[in-house]
Amino acid sequence: LTDEEIYDYIVDLWAYFEDKNIEEYTEEQLVVISVTAYDGEMNNGGISQFLTNSSNMFLPMLSNSLNQIKAIKHKKQLEDFIKNNKIDINNLESLEIENENDYDSEFYELEEEENLYNLTLDYAKKNYDKIIY
Repeated sequence: LTDEEIYDYIVDLWAYFEDKNIEEYTEEQLVVISVTAYDGEMNNGGISQFLTNSSNMFLPMLSNSLNQIKAIKHKKQLEDFIKNNKIDINNLESLEIENENDYDSEFYELEEEENLYNLTLDYAKKNYDKIIY
């Protein structure tokens, strides 16, 4: 498959995620789905969109997923933001966030060093048989 076809497959996994049980996915699929959801929401409306849309279900696994694809700076940015805003990653009901515009700006700067699309594709290629079947 081409890079575009691999990424389209990952996007489809994300699109149909809510129709399935989480147990139906491999760990590697969950990594690429959670990062793709995060990246998509960040590029569409920023951190506030990610945290308020249904994609926020991936927040508890996102730090590990960023680590798995080697997005270390993105992982640190996310963890610092969660800590500084005292966000309970398992309960986003009473979410109040500050400095979201700063987070979004830093995210876009980090994309130049650690592009999540490219890192996700690299991870998917290395774990192809556990993601695409």
